[in-house]
Amino acid sequence: MTPEHKIQNNFLGKIRSTFFILGIKEWNMDSTMTRFVWQPLKSVGAWLRFLDRRFAAAGYGALLFIGASIAAGAEVSHMAVEGFVWVSAILSILLFVRAYATKGTALSGWTQIFLGQVFVGLFLSGLTGADPQAMAFYFAGIVTAYVVGFLCLRSLDRASSLNLMEYHGYMHQYATLGNIFFIASLAMMVFPITPSFIGEEMFLTSIHTDHVAFVAIFAIGYVLSGVSAMRLFSKVFFGPHKKTHHEIAYRSS
Repeated sequence: MTPEHKIQNNFLGKIRSTFFILGIKEWNMDSTMTRFVWQPLKSVGAWLRFLDRRFAAAGYGALLFIGASIAAGAEVSHMAVEGFVWVSAILSILLFVRAYATKGTALSGWTQIFLGQVFVGLFLSGLTGADPQAMAFYFAGIVTAYVVGFLCLRSLDRASSLNLMEYHGYMHQYATLGNIFFIASLAMMVFPITPSFIGEEMFLTSIHTDHVAFVAIFAIGYVLSGVSAMRLFSKVFFGPHKKTHHEIAYRSS
């Protein structure tokens, strides 16, 4: 829409015109975020491709075993627990970044998001004293979300190889499955629709005020997990479908 009043051809008018055009272009927010946030994240995620390899899976298993031992009340030194918490916290961020940047299979990306959330739960648990009730709430939600999402992707995988290099547009053919996967994605990012949100709140209310760094890591991971989950959902269910005789949900939609 044109401005209500004519903009004068003077210095203040030019400033006003500049703000008007910038407002129409949303201050170039989309291109700025792409250039300074998402592209660097993709570059870092591409460098983290070693997290896809078998030796990395062995490391995940070892950390899960240590976390389970700490939660079960095994006698572990304070320094060892603190080291475990730091490793789990940093690894959760790396897994979310890798899931956001991966161009591999949708199943591997979904698993990386799940593992990231598992390590979030482990580092919060180790930080706050491994409250069994909080752990039960937290893991009940993300495990259920992972299983539901996994089954959805497996159902699609029978029809086509699902990689994340392009948009597949399966929402047209599998609308119900897409809606179920969307809900699973919300649950995976600990949106307040599952017990995981309650467990997470129980963890956060027990964090000491000295642990500012861990709260910051958690906040960054919370954002990245949501971005990764929604990116995977969009790649699989949005975009042009391989059959083009129907309406197409373009990327911009």
